Amino acid sequence: MHLDAITQQNAAMVEELSAATNSVRDQVKAVSQTLRLFRLQPTDETVAEADAVELRRAIKATQDCDS
Repeated sequence: MHLDAITQQNAAMVEELSAATNSVRDQVKAVSQTLRLFRLQPTDETVAEADAVELRRAIKATQDCDS
């Protein structure tokens, strides 16, 4: 019974970790998309030429697909 309880706790922690990982991944994607608006180094390409509304729609569509 003790091993079963430990196994169930571990399974619950794995699920929590998975959810946290997915959340962090989504946040990283959002930050990455946002940073594409700025040049951090002279050689960086930006999407500044893109329409801001279209860029926001693309980011939202990416987030919706990942959910």
